[in-house]
Parts: sequence; structure tokens; C-alpha cells
Amino acid sequence: MSSRGTSNCRRAEGLPLGLIDVQAWARDPDLHGQKSKSRSIESKESAKWLRSYEATVAVQAACPQTMVVSVGDREADIYELFTLARSKPHGPKLLIRAEHNRLVADGNARLWDHMQVQSVADVRVVDVPRTKSNRARRATLAIRYSAVTLSPPEKKKPLGEIRVWAVLASEIDPPAGESPLEWMLLTTVEVSTAAEACEKLDWYAKRWGIEVYHQEPGRPRALHGRIRKRTGTRSRAGEARPPNLYCKRAHRGTANRRKRSAAGRSTRSQSTP
Repeated sequence: MSSRGTSNCRRAEGLPLGLIDVQAWARDPDLHGQKSKSRSIESKESAKWLRSYEATVAVQAACPQTMVVSVGDREADIYELFTLARSKPHGPKLLIRAEHNRLVADGNARLWDHMQVQSVADVRVVDVPRTKSNRARRATLAIRYSAVTLSPPEKKKPLGEIRVWAVLASEIDPPAGESPLEWMLLTTVEVSTAAEACEKLDWYAKRWGIEVYHQEPGRPRALHGRIRKRTGTRSRAGEARPPNLYCKRAHRGTANRRKRSAAGRSTRSQSTP
């Protein structure tokens, strides 16, 4: 089985600038079924995140006056990635959606528990697209942030503690039967105000551009059908899709093709003796 990993570069407002790293590999069938915890990070597929970060280091070195931030979904919540960034104080920053409920360094709480007791710094209202089973709605999110020092996993004690800033956006009073929206972000960029916390949420939202990039090119009919089928669903990593925008684009393209086709038929019928 083959796989790939791609890193693209975007401005803070979302404008794509190009690719900075492309990886492709074939999975070793002999390793199928083996527990990855028994292997080093270098031998795991997760090492793609370290290689991607190293590619971003080169971009940061070429743009010393620009702050470069490496953004990753929950699959990128790897302790070695944070320690790699820690070893490069002048390198790129990190902004990662948290997957693991890590132990806070004081030993008294886990990450989610620690963040839930922080005071609400801001409140945001967001539009939630409809799904097959739920209507579109508006959700109110409570924004919390805090500096945290996280302890390494038990088997990775030599890596030492990491200090990051956590931003938690959690839904207030979700409708009955609906799962509450929640994003926990970890970043090495300092967060000291509510505006900076919201800024990190906006940055993370731009990550979806890489998923759009990986849509199959040159197959508008298949792509159109897949977009319609996926309307309002979530990706494997749990990232909310922006289906309405893409469906509108797909429908607009389809409508234009139909108009051109109809116009062609009308012209041929008028010119036929």
C-alpha cells in the first residue's frame, strides 16, 4: 500500500504560495500488524511529520524576517515533533491540533481538565453546515487559552518536558442529540490575549487548503459527485469540512457546462437544413 504526504505554503490570510515538501512511500507488508509503539520514530510512518518540519526549517532560514508556522492536524500530535521544534529556537513555530490528553507537568491534571478550568477569554459564534442527519445551525464557542508545560510519555522520559500554549474552543449548550464542537490546539507561538487565541483558530482553519489540494484533478464529474456526497461530513481526523463553498463551486461549474452544451445543440439545430 502506498501513501503520501504534502506540505504547502500559505499566507496567514490563506493565499497559497506553493509546495515546500512532497513525500511518497510504500508501506512494508512485513510490518503489517506489528505494534508501532515498539519501533523508533524514524521507522514509523509518523516520521513524515519530522521530515516535513525539517523542510519548513529551510523555508524559515530563507525568510528570516517572516514567522513561519508549521500547522498539523491531530495525526501530527507527536511528542518528538515538539521536542524537534524546541531544539531549533530560531526555526519555525508549531500549531497542532491535540490528540493526546497529556499529563500537565505539575502532575495534578491532564491537558483537557487543566484547560476546562481556565476562565473564558472570548465567545465566538460560528456557522455549522448541515449533515445528513442534522440541520445547519449556529454554535457558540467558549475560547480559553493558557500556557502549559507537558510531561513526556512514560517511555519517552529522556525527551524532557515541553512548554507550549494551549487554545481550547468548546461549544456552549449544544442542541440535544448533537455532539458538541471542540478544538484543542497546541502552539509554540505565545498566546497572551483573547485576540491571539482567536488568531490561532483562524490559522488552523486554513489547514483545510491541503485537503482541497489533494482532491483528484481532471475528473470534474467524479469530483462533483464526491463533494455532494461528502456535504456536511467530517474527515478521518475529525476536521469540519466547508461543504457549502465547494458545493456551490461544483454546481456552478456543472451549470455552466450544461448551458454551453444546450447552446451548442441549439446552434446545430438552427444550422441543420
